[in-house]
Amino acid sequence: MVMKFINRIKLAITDTPVIEVIANIFYYGAPNFVNKRFIDNSIYILLYHEVIRENFEDIIELKDKGFSFITYEQMVNCLSSNKMPPPRSIVITFDDGLRSIFTEAYPVIMKEHIPIMVFLISNFLFRIDTSVPNNGRSYLSLDETKELYKTGLVAFGSHTMSHPCLTDISLINASAEIVNSKKRLEQELGFEIKHFSYPYGGPSTYSKNHIRVLSESGYKSAVTNIAGVNSLKTSIYELKRVRVHEKQSVKSIQLLMSGVLHKLIGSWKGD
Repeated sequence: MVMKFINRIKLAITDTPVIEVIANIFYYGAPNFVNKRFIDNSIYILLYHEVIRENFEDIIELKDKGFSFITYEQMVNCLSSNKMPPPRSIVITFDDGLRSIFTEAYPVIMKEHIPIMVFLISNFLFRIDTSVPNNGRSYLSLDETKELYKTGLVAFGSHTMSHPCLTDISLINASAEIVNSKKRLEQELGFEIKHFSYPYGGPSTYSKNHIRVLSESGYKSAVTNIAGVNSLKTSIYELKRVRVHEKQSVKSIQLLMSGVLHKLIGSWKGD
């Protein structure tokens, strides 16, 4: 109970307007301090759910600050070969496959030539009536997903069939969620699904047994929601990410990537 309360406080700090105030304090009060925190031999993976076009466009400013956007596949190939990608590499990922990827991120992706990875919940993608929101949220349709894939800039992975916490269900059911989602996506989309995102993604939401199932069923990597950066020491099935709120500014994204805020609140999980 105490840990849940503490985690809610941490989430409130990193996922609300509070972080914008903190980011401005660092940006105007100690701009060089945050910049010096970046480690050139690290890989930064950003985690989005919803996205707003104006805010997503602003992320291009990171290019002017020495960062580069690479594909998820490029990152995995480098880690699998025990090689680092270019310094300050950023990979952009989206969980759930929400429709704002098509309506808000798509134009920016095409204009700025930014690669992204989207992890799909297969049952939500293949709904008969996609005009009706699911759980109050709108998801990509099959046709929209195929259109995004044709750009060559949008890759797709699995986020299970129905988004359960894997440790809350039996290993048999968890295995079915992992394996059948991959099979269904490959059957309907016509290309191989090689990467996975754990629903909820915290340390207690998956286990070594789930990692074994992923490996045996043909997945090459998996991402968590554990805040941190990645290096050659990071497990390819436990990649860390930096969660980005849809309205966050570039200043706050930089603060999150630097790890300064997470270290202050005790949740940064670097190597």
